[in-house]
Amino acid sequence: MKKNTKIQPVILCGGEGLRLWPISRKSMPKQFYDLLGSGESNLSFILKLVDKPAFEDPIIVSNIKLRALLKKELFRIYPKRKFTVLLEPTVKSTAPALSATINYFDSINIDKDQTLAFLPSDHLFTKGSSLIKELNALVKEGIGEEITLIGVKPEYAEVDYGYIKFKNSKNKLKEVERFVEKPKLGMAKRFIKDNRFLWNTGIFIGKQKTFMNLLKKFYKNHDMVRTAVMDSSIKTEGRVSYILLSKEFFKVSNNSFDKSILEKTSEIKVLPANIAWRDLGSWKSIYNSLKKDKNNNSFFGTDIHSHAVSNSLVYKSELSKKKEILISDISNLVVVDTEDALLVTSLDSSLDFKEILNKSNIKNKDTTSLFHRPWGNYTNLLSEPNVLVKQITVYPRSSMSLQRHFHRSEHWTVLSGKAYVTVGNERKLYKENQSVFIEKRTKHRLENPFKKPVEMIEVQIGDKISEEDIERFDDLYDRME
Repeated sequence: MKKNTKIQPVILCGGEGLRLWPISRKSMPKQFYDLLGSGESNLSFILKLVDKPAFEDPIIVSNIKLRALLKKELFRIYPKRKFTVLLEPTVKSTAPALSATINYFDSINIDKDQTLAFLPSDHLFTKGSSLIKELNALVKEGIGEEITLIGVKPEYAEVDYGYIKFKNSKNKLKEVERFVEKPKLGMAKRFIKDNRFLWNTGIFIGKQKTFMNLLKKFYKNHDMVRTAVMDSSIKTEGRVSYILLSKEFFKVSNNSFDKSILEKTSEIKVLPANIAWRDLGSWKSIYNSLKKDKNNNSFFGTDIHSHAVSNSLVYKSELSKKKEILISDISNLVVVDTEDALLVTSLDSSLDFKEILNKSNIKNKDTTSLFHRPWGNYTNLLSEPNVLVKQITVYPRSSMSLQRHFHRSEHWTVLSGKAYVTVGNERKLYKENQSVFIEKRTKHRLENPFKKPVEMIEVQIGDKISEEDIERFDDLYDRME
């Protein structure tokens, strides 16, 4: 039988990216954004990067909360392609994600010598072709019985990256001496003077059986993850097949693959690769990735005005485009403005911003004003204690659940498109400029079987306005709980 020389890519797409708040939030993390104005999201870039003859179709690992957003992005990037997505029921780190993937591959009897490449979806490869060449060369030379990491020579002292120190040798693949995660600035400055230190890109390459053996040996939750995979359910929505991991996954500890496995084994090598790479995990890394003006400033967005500003980043989201921003007499600052939040911090801050955010009582720390659902999305236009006004988009060939509410009534007005609306026992077609009233406790549903999206305004009025005030009777997306 002919040996399979193709690489099986696995795209890790479940992170929250909270260190890039307020742009990146749990409801829409950084991998779905075009953070540097390149014209495509980070996820789009990495998917197109592996859309080459040398690769099998990618497997994507994400979490249930990103299901609707992920589907939308996949369909936007590839209107006709099929995808398989492993969905975690809760957000976990890289060790559970890799364990779930390896167990899934084992359940479908993948070749034990199949080469796998785990790739983060929130990193930047400005010269993607160089990474592809490195991966192809690895496979051509033969993947051994160890895990291979991709390292990059540091360009500057970065405290938010992980570092790999390797042992000097004439071999292309180097033995790993130790890992250092997020060093202090003084230590990072020493690292860039030592040619044995590399930035850790978070890319893991190896055979299926190598990953399986190491996980069995070092990862104590591997069997628990296996149960979550074996008890998973499969749901197909159009061209996307979701593998929904079972609730057993909630019991799994939240550990990184580096800490759980790589730091405990000698069966690893690192390839010092000549690739242009950035982990877009902090505002300092965003600043270092953007062009600078004569005063060493990076301004991202429109209508930003400055006077006597130096060594600073001013980042304005697309949703705050109506604002004018004036910055004066500052240095070494990060200013990030969105439609509902403002961040001002030191450019060189080494504080754990993610921890600070988690401890805060900021109302909108997890969500933007745009909410994604499997059937479409909505924006809150007005929110008062007893009134909520939404602008809703329902995608083509999509449907809301058959549902009812106990504390509110609703008014729906179609702005564009057409849809079938069920109220009680009556199902009727509604078009532009037509409206319908739905009394509380009445079963209702909107269906869009047509080729164009439906835009509508929803006005909720009641004694309690809450997304929890819902009882579903039928749902295309298995949201019955």
